Amino acid sequence: MNRVKFLNEAINIVESRQYGDPKDCLQAIADLWTAYVGKHTFSKEDVGIMMMLLKIARIKSNCRDDGFIEPGTADSWLDIAGYSAITYEASNPSR
Repeated sequence: MNRVKFLNEAINIVESRQYGDPKDCLQAIADLWTAYVGKHTFSKEDVGIMMMLLKIARIKSNCRDDGFIEPGTADSWLDIAGYSAITYEASNPSR
C-alpha cells in the first residue's frame, strides 16, 4: 500500500469510528488518568501522544533480532495516523 492509499485508509478508519467529539473523548480519558495517578494533570494532548507511543511500542515489539521492523504492522501505523489526526483536531478546533 502506498502512502496515499495508507492515508485514505486512515481517513476511512477515523470517519467510521464514532466515539463522540475527539476533544471530549480525549479530555475524558485525561481526567480519568489524572484521577488514577493523582500526581499529574493529563491533557487531551498527553492522551493522544501516549496512545501513539503505545502503538509505537507495539511496532517496536515486532522488531526482528537485527532491529528491523517486521512487515504486517499496518494496523498500528494506521492507528498512529488516526490518533495524530484526532489529537490535532481536538487541540485546534477552529481550524
